[in-house]
Amino acid sequence: MDCGKRFQSKSRPEKLEQVIFDKYVHKRSTLKDLSEEYGKSINWVRSKINAAKALKKEVGPDGYAFVADATFFGRACGYLIYRIPEIKKNVYFASIMYESIFEYQRGRMHVQKQGFKIRAITLDGRPGVRNLFSDIPV
Repeated sequence: MDCGKRFQSKSRPEKLEQVIFDKYVHKRSTLKDLSEEYGKSINWVRSKINAAKALKKEVGPDGYAFVADATFFGRACGYLIYRIPEIKKNVYFASIMYESIFEYQRGRMHVQKQGFKIRAITLDGRPGVRNLFSDIPV
């Protein structure tokens, strides 16, 4: 203990990789902090993080939390997007001329026809759109 060396079982290097990955991702330790903690180079820490297996979160039948928003490029060239940030996927994308309740309703129907269940939704402050999603948390 006095010399400052640490020993790791060679039969379980994956455990150290997961510990370093967890500290980096979930506990927000920096590469420099981890490098100093383990007495290794930043490149060594980076290689351990890259070698770790990211655990995928399985989403149950309760559905997804969506983000829906319209973006315009000019006066009459816009897009409405329904996105699931959890899986980093756009599930609805439509060209629109106006940001209206009808367009949001059309998007919701399309998303539900695809088999997605909307557990919650994040919207901007467009008046009236909130009432379209009165059955779920907004």
